[in-house]
Amino acid sequence: MAGATYTVEQLAEMAQCSTWLLYKTVRDGSCPFPFVMVGRRLLFIKARCDEILGLQPTTGRPTSDTFGEVGPAGDAA
Repeated sequence: MAGATYTVEQLAEMAQCSTWLLYKTVRDGSCPFPFVMVGRRLLFIKARCDEILGLQPTTGRPTSDTFGEVGPAGDAA
């Protein structure tokens, strides 16, 4: 399961927020990221988190639709 999930620390770094904020939103039910509890360990579902953050699952780079498609002349489509 480790390859399909992020830890709190990993997701906090990617989402540019604190681990405290992630723990707080999980506790109060407002966390936008899907998670699972494995014992006492909190893990976030990688594929959905990447989608929410606008990242390509394999590269971690922003997807083209995050910034809009760019046409041949550099104009936004």
